[in-house]
Amino acid sequence: MWRVLLLLLVLSAEPVVEDREPPLVFFFETDGGKRVPVELDKPFNPAELGKTATLKVEPHRRFAYAGVELEYPREYGFEQSGEGAFTSWTLSGNDAKVMVQRYKGQKKTDVVHKAVVAEVQKAYGGKAKESPATLQAGGRTLEGTRLEVEVMGTFIVQELFPLKSGGDVVELIIQDSPKKLGEPSAERARTVKLISDTLKLPPAK
Repeated sequence: MWRVLLLLLVLSAEPVVEDREPPLVFFFETDGGKRVPVELDKPFNPAELGKTATLKVEPHRRFAYAGVELEYPREYGFEQSGEGAFTSWTLSGNDAKVMVQRYKGQKKTDVVHKAVVAEVQKAYGGKAKESPATLQAGGRTLEGTRLEVEVMGTFIVQELFPLKSGGDVVELIIQDSPKKLGEPSAERARTVKLISDTLKLPPAK
């Protein structure tokens, strides 16, 4: 009987859809400044709104895949690719990008990180300047690698941080295209602050 019940629970479980763009988050703001969150196509209690209220949209979306949670600017594009052993999500602005890459079943973050950095360096013909990078986020100091390169007159700066997520390894990549090296774009500064303030990571093991 327990086996049948377990099977029914597994079959009825809603599958996790990882290629769906995080939704915009709406809320009503009352005259008194109270915020009443609302979701599209879902009912809410209008009594909470009082006499009048203004419908507004949060400036951020919430990314929550591969065990990583963070907020990012709502206007950024969203793209997901890959499946099985490797999945990648890209959140794209005009100058800055955030990439989350999941390597399923991998145990050693340092091994995966070195392999990823090597592949990126190979793509740049080994011309990228490499240096250590740190990021204060999720209540931790993340350590990784910074790559700087010029490609056809465009500067590209990438900071790669390896993370452990359950039985997988996740690579968090923050990319910027500054006008000058050493002067991050305003978009990158805004995005990094948002990540630093909102990043949630699996417990360190």
